[in-house]
Amino acid sequence: MFPSLQEYCKFKNTEDSVFPSVYIGLKDKLSGIRKVIMDSTVHLVQLLHNYRNKLEEFAREEEYDIRTQVSAVVERKYWTSKPEPSTRQQFLQYASDIAFDPDTAHRYLRLQEDNRKVTNTTPWEHPYPDLPSRFVHWRQVLSQQSLYLHRYYFEVEISGAGTYIGLTCKGIDRKGKERNSCISGNNFSWSLHWNGKEFSAWHSDTETPLKASPFRRLGIYVNFQGGVLSFYGVEPDAMTLIHTFDCKFSEPVYPAFWLSKKEDTVRIVDLGEEPEKPALTSGEAAP
Repeated sequence: MFPSLQEYCKFKNTEDSVFPSVYIGLKDKLSGIRKVIMDSTVHLVQLLHNYRNKLEEFAREEEYDIRTQVSAVVERKYWTSKPEPSTRQQFLQYASDIAFDPDTAHRYLRLQEDNRKVTNTTPWEHPYPDLPSRFVHWRQVLSQQSLYLHRYYFEVEISGAGTYIGLTCKGIDRKGKERNSCISGNNFSWSLHWNGKEFSAWHSDTETPLKASPFRRLGIYVNFQGGVLSFYGVEPDAMTLIHTFDCKFSEPVYPAFWLSKKEDTVRIVDLGEEPEKPALTSGEAAP
């Protein structure tokens, strides 16, 4: 149609041209490629920003420093960290302020002292609102605070003959009647049971009897990264290990409490309170 490229160029520059320019078509194609590249670049920048924030968070971990960046690819047995505490003073450096969550408490559980004391008042119900987070069959309550990444320590005083204290995940069923809806009956909960005479450990609906002296005050220690949940009897001058669970935490966990018997009581202790009586006599209930 055009005998030479020069004539075509002259024709292309005329305003009356009704033919599409090959350069316009190429520009359209390149603009599509440019958009893909720009979108991908923005997405990559966002990912790098998120990864940087996570690495900075890991680097701030006092227990593991920068080593937590490689914890996902290095077996736990090769990790290095601060030694586990052994004295109460050492445990107190991980002191955690927790309280019971009223939005999870069963209606037979009465909360007092700014949600730091819970009592089973069966058969007396309390006028708590209906909420998806509330337990409706098992007399259980969770803490308001979740535990994740760090080390934690808190103490409780117990009384009664059916108290369970432990950890569970947020997804525990709140409405079910099956055993896996309580903190002794599934594989994502770990608990210590006091029956008024002796302690036992529960996990995955399996009970392990424990040979331990009875204690009024218990210390609960969690090392999330190390997969450690330990229960101690707290005395004025000693910490007596009752039981340690070797856990595999894959998400934040919550302190959890099951008061299975009437008048069971758990009180979260102000860690400034010094321990009083060193132990309960077997069968004795704390006031």
